Amino acid sequence: MKKMHILAVAALIGLVAVLALPAAALAPAAGTEKAGIDPGLKEELWNIHTVHRLDIFDGNVKAAGEAIAALERYGYETSGLSATVDAISGHRDALATALEARDREELRSINKELFTLWKDFRKETKQLIKGE
Repeated sequence: MKKMHILAVAALIGLVAVLALPAAALAPAAGTEKAGIDPGLKEELWNIHTVHRLDIFDGNVKAAGEAIAALERYGYETSGLSATVDAISGHRDALATALEARDREELRSINKELFTLWKDFRKETKQLIKGE
């Protein structure tokens, strides 16, 4: 039974990774914008992207919190995981600001930091479950 719970937590962590990583690829590459794109359309698409990206961020943080709560219910010490999720959560305002400002360089920087933090979260979770 405990093994099934561990597998469920591992699957949840995998889901977090799958949702977080593709968001970094949403911004188009520099120099690929076509002339003649309606500014209203561009504005609307950026707004959609901003809302979607923040929803994904919030969902990933919520899922990580739920995974931590599940681990705690089964007696695991999760203070390290909680600290990592707190560090991730601390990037939300900067992410929102960069999205609203359409600052692609800042978005790349934030996404790089978030990628590293989520990678650390996955590694810490695996180590915790394996008892390393």
